[in-house]
Amino acid sequence: MQDFGSTPSLLKRPLRGPRRRVSARRKTLLACVGLVLVLFIFILFRVDRVVTRPPLPSTTLAETGMGPRLPTAGPTGTRTQQAFTSIVPTNPTAVVATTTTTTTKGTEVSRGGFQKPWVTAGPASADPAGTDHIVFQALVGSHPPGTAWRAPATQGIVALAKSGTLAYVTPTITVRHHRADYRKWESIYQPMDAFTIPAWAAPEDRDALQHASIFTSLAAFRDHECATTLRDLYEMAVAPHRLYVGISEERKASDASCLAYLQVDDLASGEARRLLYGEHAPAGLHVELRPLTWADVVFPRTILDVDVAMNASNPIPSAPYPAGIFLHPSYAEERLSCVAGELETLRDRLLLHEDDVKREATGGTVFRRGRGGLQQQPSRALAGCRVTTRVTLPELARGPTFGRYITSLFFFDQDYFMVVDSHTRFSVHWDAKLITRIFQLPTPGVLSYYPNGYREGHEREEYGKRDFMLMCTAQVLANGMPKLGARWRRVEKRPILQGFAAAGFMFGDAQYVLDTPFDPFLPYLFDGEEVLFSARMWTGGWDIYGPAESDVFHHYGRDNTPKYFAVMKEVEARRRILSERRTLYLLRRAQPWVQELVSRGYVTASGQETLKPLPPVEPPELRLIVNDEMAAATREINVWKSYYGMGTARTLAQYWKHTELSDTFVKKRDSEGRWMGGEGLCKGGY
Repeated sequence: MQDFGSTPSLLKRPLRGPRRRVSARRKTLLACVGLVLVLFIFILFRVDRVVTRPPLPSTTLAETGMGPRLPTAGPTGTRTQQAFTSIVPTNPTAVVATTTTTTTKGTEVSRGGFQKPWVTAGPASADPAGTDHIVFQALVGSHPPGTAWRAPATQGIVALAKSGTLAYVTPTITVRHHRADYRKWESIYQPMDAFTIPAWAAPEDRDALQHASIFTSLAAFRDHECATTLRDLYEMAVAPHRLYVGISEERKASDASCLAYLQVDDLASGEARRLLYGEHAPAGLHVELRPLTWADVVFPRTILDVDVAMNASNPIPSAPYPAGIFLHPSYAEERLSCVAGELETLRDRLLLHEDDVKREATGGTVFRRGRGGLQQQPSRALAGCRVTTRVTLPELARGPTFGRYITSLFFFDQDYFMVVDSHTRFSVHWDAKLITRIFQLPTPGVLSYYPNGYREGHEREEYGKRDFMLMCTAQVLANGMPKLGARWRRVEKRPILQGFAAAGFMFGDAQYVLDTPFDPFLPYLFDGEEVLFSARMWTGGWDIYGPAESDVFHHYGRDNTPKYFAVMKEVEARRRILSERRTLYLLRRAQPWVQELVSRGYVTASGQETLKPLPPVEPPELRLIVNDEMAAATREINVWKSYYGMGTARTLAQYWKHTELSDTFVKKRDSEGRWMGGEGLCKGGY
């Protein structure tokens, strides 16, 4: 450290006249006065830097398409009750805003430093420096109202409202997950912590953290918490404009709607706009309630009856993927609707037009591909839909697997895909935190775990917990089905590799759902759903990670809430068994070899060897619980087994070894008499 006492100074040079001796008290007083003056000058300098608006860039937005990117500091932002306190844009697609929103739970969510994706024309009197007006004019140019176009320089999409006074910019997201530089994103955020973008983040990182879209799947069976879950999803996000939701509601007419807090019957109230865009969104962000039918959503594809597809009298399809969309036999009785944004609709219709042009010219598509087929083609009717819901009677429910399949049909090529249950709560700025967690993955992967819990009226009960559940082990049920288990693990600064995904929470680059489409042929399935989807993802090249921090919370128990299996009769129970057998077939599961030894008398029920010499181990392929011959005789088991089966990047045998559910690891029973898998992935847990 520099010694300022040895620094030459004018005050230390000899004076011409004689110097008077200064007392110690006076020296101390002078030193204090000097220190106060220095602090005062420093404070004035800092205040001047804060309140002085920096000059506009010399390069205009028109010259660069969407404008230059100016250097930014980390978006720490100060809390303020004033909405949209604008300064010169750090990103030409938007104006920096400092906002504070108070949620219905009284939680103050600061959105300081995050950029809004819209720019308003605004009267000059409302913007003395003219920043918004200049940005708007340069961005829009001569484009007519009610249109959308791509900015030449950045290829982001600009949509201009029909009013001509509001422009909405969607940047092209080029970064969805990191592999090479994943370690630099390591961090720990607690549930109440506000998210801050690092000052060193690259422009493409900032675009993803602030504007990358997230599609959320909600499957709800008579769940009175669904509406609160949807409200919390939006209110706790740092960038609610990025959120899109698909909902499958199975309820009675007297039950509460999942859309209750959107107030879709009174859009003029502005409540829907507040939730979808944030507390202080401008009135020019128009939303509408759009009634839909399945014919609208499916067009130009074909509606296929899911039960007819399982009819043994029909020929086995030879195509690599289905020719249409599988729906419930009573689909005509279902009610569909979406809450759509005007500007998002303009943007999505531009994308659909670009897709038409590319298909005609080259046969390609502007949308991402997965396993292929018409099932994954975005629906024209869903252009601009922010929240899409399908409502059917509870008597027609087929369990959460079918509900998740239905919600996936409302996906419109968003950047990320999240699956949560309809009784879920979220941490502050959960959206940016989860995207950062994806940035931290060393391989293409999906975040999943059994979320920490909450109770109604006690939503923050486990906010202070410093551990989470790692999905790192499993047991084998009596029918041979693996059932997931977990171990508590302390929070970490990076996600942790695990073996399984839980249906109550999954989050990742949406490509994982395109590569692993949800299976509509598993009605009423409960045990087996998660391990099957985990195996399909993993064999398709997707690793599974525990997020190592809690950003979503789940309501366990719900003793007074109706459950879907309560409506199951004998027919549904028999059909559930077929779904379990389909699962076992796709997983190519055999009973653990130790169980075979017990059945043959070589080993005791507790797993202890007898005096009889053990026979040679028989490969699992020779003792499958459901073999090819059995599956061929039952259409419910083998229907579209390849399309909804395993991936091709890795084998099932490798997956059972990775998760320690192969015969090598399954040797002992747990306290409930179930055979236990290994726990090698649980190291560090407790």
